[in-house]
Amino acid sequence: MNKAPRQTLTAPIRRIRFAYVALFFCLWTALIAGRLAWLQVVRHSDFVHRAAMQQQRTFEVAPRRGVLYDRNLKELAMTVTVDSVYAVPSELGDNRESAAEMLAGIVHSDARDSFTSRQQMVARFNASRNFAWVARRVDAETATRVRELNLKGVYFQKEFKRFYPNNDLAAQVLGYVGTDDTGLGGLEREFDDDMHGTPGHVLTALDAKRHVLGSEESQPMPGENLVLSIDANIQYMAERALDAQMEKMKALHGTVVVQDPHTGQILALAISPRFNPNDQRHMDASVLQNLAVSDVYEPGSTFKLVTYSAAMDAKVAAPDDMIDCQGGQITIFGRTIHDNQGEHFGVIPVHKALEESSDVAAVKLALKIGPDRFYQYIHDFGFGTRSGVELPGETRGLLRPVSRWQPSSIGSVAIGQEVAVTPLQLVTMVSTIANGGTYLPPHILLPDQLTSTPAPANLVQESAPPQVAAPQAPPTVAYAAETHGTVLASDLPDPLPQGAHRVIVGTAAFTPALADIAAEAGPERLLMVDANQLWDLPRARRAARALAPYDIYWLEEPLPAEDYRGYAELRRLCGIPLAAGESLYTQAQFRDLLLAGAVDFVQPNSAGDSEGLPLRNCSQSVSSGPSQSLASD
Repeated sequence: MNKAPRQTLTAPIRRIRFAYVALFFCLWTALIAGRLAWLQVVRHSDFVHRAAMQQQRTFEVAPRRGVLYDRNLKELAMTVTVDSVYAVPSELGDNRESAAEMLAGIVHSDARDSFTSRQQMVARFNASRNFAWVARRVDAETATRVRELNLKGVYFQKEFKRFYPNNDLAAQVLGYVGTDDTGLGGLEREFDDDMHGTPGHVLTALDAKRHVLGSEESQPMPGENLVLSIDANIQYMAERALDAQMEKMKALHGTVVVQDPHTGQILALAISPRFNPNDQRHMDASVLQNLAVSDVYEPGSTFKLVTYSAAMDAKVAAPDDMIDCQGGQITIFGRTIHDNQGEHFGVIPVHKALEESSDVAAVKLALKIGPDRFYQYIHDFGFGTRSGVELPGETRGLLRPVSRWQPSSIGSVAIGQEVAVTPLQLVTMVSTIANGGTYLPPHILLPDQLTSTPAPANLVQESAPPQVAAPQAPPTVAYAAETHGTVLASDLPDPLPQGAHRVIVGTAAFTPALADIAAEAGPERLLMVDANQLWDLPRARRAARALAPYDIYWLEEPLPAEDYRGYAELRRLCGIPLAAGESLYTQAQFRDLLLAGAVDFVQPNSAGDSEGLPLRNCSQSVSSGPSQSLASD
């Protein structure tokens, strides 16, 4: 049987099949090229980033936080290097739970610290393969005990820890920092951006087996150091005295503020009860507040200093003027105000009314001043506004505008009611009076800081103490400090700091008007001494230390007989013997003598010794005509 002949594909069919195959390969090539373009072009940056994540590790290098110093450059808050413990869970393998149990038995010393508990530790080990914290910033003893376990996969890392060497000293002022080195209170919070510093970075290249191939490092920038106006010794004494009084009075809390009236700088700010910023786990939230700037209260009779000083500055009263206290009772717009029970004063001098804290006298003086002018004095003393002290949480207190006063409000405000102040505002008011009448804003930092750029430092480099000039006591007139006289303008900063302004013009024994006359006559210095300020020997002895450097001594007549011993002692201590028949001159007579050139001025030598140079007896040269007194207000 013959086979049928084999059929072959015709040429058109072969061409069609070839076209299909060629089309398939073209499409396959196009798909490959498109995929490559998608991976190499469109998603190039994404895969480069992924590769960098696998091949490189970037570690942040923490900066050293700035140091807080007191005014004598004693550390109040500093940063130390301690150990933190971490684990690599993948290296722990199946021993994670047993490792967590052993580690927790050492680092979990506080039942309230859930972070170091066994349960939390196991959860962190299971949540990550490469890194998990065991405990952070442990003490040296704990770190040693963990090392003795010699557990595989458990390592140590150096970290910075904030340390307060004086424990609770000035705790509310300094504040504290959190685990991430962020300020959470006090100056630590207020200047956190300045003190924190700038972190550094370490870029490390790794191979497939996680071996380090190389690294690049940028150094961290340490934070700024700050020098406080606080004196640690004064702060300690203030806190001890406050604690003793609180124990005696069974008070819930207390505040002591010590301020230099010549600069406004705060030398101590004590608050009780306090906390230990080194032991954050046991902090009581109720004691974290700085009551000196955030707590307000009615000042009561302490506010009468504002009323009396305003009255004298407004010239509605003088210390020796008589004022009728009306038997200790006054009615103002239907409201009756009484002095303290048992005090029923009649007509007494203004200075006696202040000494006895008479409410009636204060109300009458405030009425003479007038509400608008009285309000302005109160405001100028710093009440009703924030002082700008470098502490967080400061309140402005409570001082209603005159438009919101009741008719009897002026009587209430005059005796420290219907007004609320902070302890810092009150002490700044007293400082204003003490320095002669110039309001100086309170400060807790020494001036001219936060202006320099810190130099780079590695992880363990110590921050150098700031180059701050040793604090010096302000230039003071000893006589003013000893006898509560007026402080001259030279005692205050020159120029005055921002926010400073004149509130009242001080009155006392120094008379600048006569200084101008004396300058024309030749001497360089002139001191006016009121006999009323030398009424006993102790005061004379105190004044002598201030009188020695000056050219002229003057006392107003008549000199009371009981004061003569003090005057004689004063002259003896100054090295100027009493001349026989020496006269005491009134201020007006002394002016005539100056103008007539009839006075020999005492000029001390370089040692301040003026012995053998007595004042000349010029009684025969006194003009018999009337003379105008030049006493300054």
